Amino acid sequence: MLATPEKALIDLLYLYPQYSTEEEMRELRLDEDFMQNELDKERLTEYTSRIGSPVLTKRVKLMLKTYGI
Repeated sequence: MLATPEKALIDLLYLYPQYSTEEEMRELRLDEDFMQNELDKERLTEYTSRIGSPVLTKRVKLMLKTYGI
């Protein structure tokens, strides 16, 4: 069983708290084509709300802002 890309991103942001600025998010060098065209924002939002962590929610919003989603 493999994680969805959205779950993998959430795990990354949850487990590595150093990604807390736009510059640090850009340093992740995520595939911008994937982020713009294939990332399921609804799924990402659903997973984030299930976890219920305000800090994670803030990081996910920052990631979305950084990549213009």
